[in-house]
Amino acid sequence: MYVRIFVSSGQDVQGTSVVANLPVLMRQNPAETLRRVLPKIRILNPLVSKAQISQTLQSRLVSCKIMGKLANKFEAHIVKREILPLVKSLCQDAEYEVRTCMCRQLEHIAQGIGTELTKTVVLPELVELARDEGSSVRLAAFETLVNLLDMFDSDDRRQTVLPLVKSFCEKSFKADESILVSLSFHLGKLCNGLYGMI
Repeated sequence: MYVRIFVSSGQDVQGTSVVANLPVLMRQNPAETLRRVLPKIRILNPLVSKAQISQTLQSRLVSCKIMGKLANKFEAHIVKREILPLVKSLCQDAEYEVRTCMCRQLEHIAQGIGTELTKTVVLPELVELARDEGSSVRLAAFETLVNLLDMFDSDDRRQTVLPLVKSFCEKSFKADESILVSLSFHLGKLCNGLYGMI
């Protein structure tokens, strides 16, 4: 009831508060949140405003997490028009924490937008993030790529994913041994997804 009154009133600050709390609301009561809250915020203005570079780091981090949760809750044309430009912007944020957080949400976004948009929008972002200067961003990109292998066709795997994985592994051995833990954890899925391409 509290949430419904806030959203219905149309106040931007209150709407932003509701959007910021969507992940919590979805965990607590997903059916009611989808039925009552989500339809009220489909212009997505509070989310758009909180994802802007002029907002605080915390606001942008919250926006990343919300977009990961919402990508499969809207119609495809809304996701394409409203959410994907924000995703791309946050993938290129000046702060590595935001790039890492958004990168980790790309898996959920890909599942919400389908194979074609994943190939044309998500994969190019992952390619760029896999070459990021921040090791946490590169690690997030690697893990997301591994988790999305099933969504890429054999050409994408051979021409794009495999070279990225090779490069990531070579750099990891030279630069950051802690990344090897993640690599070993994902090795089975990686070998299975790239079987016959090496």
